[in-house]
Amino acid sequence: MVAAALTAAVVLGGSAWTARQIESDLRARTTTAVHRVNPGVRVELSGRDVLLASDRATLTTLDPEVQAAVAVPGVRRVTLDGEPAGAVRPEAVLP
Repeated sequence: MVAAALTAAVVLGGSAWTARQIESDLRARTTTAVHRVNPGVRVELSGRDVLLASDRATLTTLDPEVQAAVAVPGVRRVTLDGEPAGAVRPEAVLP
């Protein structure tokens, strides 16, 4: 019983650590890609979803930034201050 609880704690703790590492990597890659286009855009992540924010945040003016974020492998959805802006290829979205 104790061994099972210990095993579960190790597995769950390890998966949480791995998820944080993956999100950190995705944040770094997405921020780098977007800032190559426009360093003034704020990039936030929640899991695999990206929020882009800027003083000039409209879909038409931030289209290159949206496309840069969508092109990063692992990004599921991109929004601009709450407005849907783009999504990745359907085959890249995991169930």
